[in-house]
This record gives sequence, structure tokens and C-alpha cells, in this order.
Amino acid sequence: MRKGACNVDVSLDTFRDFLCLKGYRFRLLPGGHEQWEGARGGRPVVLARRVDPVPPFAIRHALRVMGVAQEELEAYLAGET
Repeated sequence: MRKGACNVDVSLDTFRDFLCLKGYRFRLLPGGHEQWEGARGGRPVVLARRVDPVPPFAIRHALRVMGVAQEELEAYLAGET
């Protein structure tokens, strides 16, 4: 996979587990969205609750907001974390 390309299908539950692993806390928003807040503050990660799997563009945006490399998510999905 080329650098910067995130084209994997990630289920909503799996991505939620990854967010928890990275220290993010869940907060429900009205209108079918959920907000995940990091311990360091900064911008929250917002996900649509009814979209499963999480679309690649949403994964790329969340990783960018979190400051996490795509390789970390790929390692988590491969069971290396």
C-alpha cells in the first residue's frame, strides 16, 4: 500500500477499539454522531454512528486529527499491537 493511502475496510467497532487504545473517550452527539475526545485535548474525532464500515476518507481524517500514522492502524489491524 502506498504511503498516505488508506483503503482498508475497518468496522466501526474495531475503529472504536483503536480509539480507546489511543486514549480517546466516547461522547455521544445528537443527530447520529459520536465524538471521541483525546486526553491531550485538541480536535475531537467525530464518527457517524450508522455508517459501518468506516469509510476510508473518515479513517484518513481521524488519523490526521489524532496525529497517528496510518502504519499504526495497519499494525493494530494485523494484530501486532
